[in-house]
Amino acid sequence: MIEVELDSASLARVSVRPSPVHEILGWLRTARLGERHPVLGRPPDATRRLVADPDVALVASMISGTGYRPDFLTPRAPALLGQRSAGPVDLNVQLEQVATAPADRVAEQVALWLGADPADAGRVRAAAEDGTLARRAAEGLARFRDETMADWWGDLQGLVRDEVTRVSRSAARFGMGTVFAGIHRQVSWDGACLRIDMPYAEHVRFVDQELVLSPSVTSWSHLIVQVCGDDASLVYPASRALRSARDAAALGDLLGRTRAGILRDLVVERTPTDLASRHALAKPTVSHHLGVLVRTGLVYREPDGKQVHYGLTTRGRSLVDG
Repeated sequence: MIEVELDSASLARVSVRPSPVHEILGWLRTARLGERHPVLGRPPDATRRLVADPDVALVASMISGTGYRPDFLTPRAPALLGQRSAGPVDLNVQLEQVATAPADRVAEQVALWLGADPADAGRVRAAAEDGTLARRAAEGLARFRDETMADWWGDLQGLVRDEVTRVSRSAARFGMGTVFAGIHRQVSWDGACLRIDMPYAEHVRFVDQELVLSPSVTSWSHLIVQVCGDDASLVYPASRALRSARDAAALGDLLGRTRAGILRDLVVERTPTDLASRHALAKPTVSHHLGVLVRTGLVYREPDGKQVHYGLTTRGRSLVDG
């Protein structure tokens, strides 16, 4: 059991921020272990083959087990412009943090890591000893993202941002205790102490210290806990975002992806011009889809001078909300 005592100042400093590097690590781990993600599916062959790249393989070997993973691989998502939540996080900033991790700290963390494969462990330790591991790890992470995730990186980040916004609003309305209680079955909160059900014991006390919560889409079933030192963070599965993505896919199967996307975008009223711009479609194409949705009773049409606004009917909203 991990126990984290939070004084009032620390509780006030809990923030929610995306961590792009964790999305890469989550997908890389899935590819390395040959697992199937509940929404994203199984990584394709090309993705799994890239795990054999020397630099990518170094990272993959350090994150594939169930035990400790070197902390330098998981830098805490940095704050931007003093924002506590919902702001974008530059992946390059995190990769630079990985690449410039002090060699002595990297070697110390690798010494604590127990590699499952002796050959992999030997390669990792050799790179740590010659001082190249941090730089090679950053290069491997960047290469894996660019070659396997670039096409859907924007959609992935959108899902994470939606979850960050949801959690931030919940914290503002109901308090951080409610957020703690709802992020994962292994996490509980008694008003003063955060308890995380893990197979090892650790007890730390935060005094005016920041804890960052980072939802992750690709790390779909894993809690990643880092509560010692100055980079305290808790990465948890963005389960509601995943359900939203799964529901969107189901809606796409029913209506077609383009029409489903337009329908989901009408949770607020929009004009055909708005929708054409947002979905990169010709205005006549948008008008055709809107006509179908109006005739099926899912969308209403509201003239407003020279503009026409469209929005969800009660029936359409129930379909979108699931």
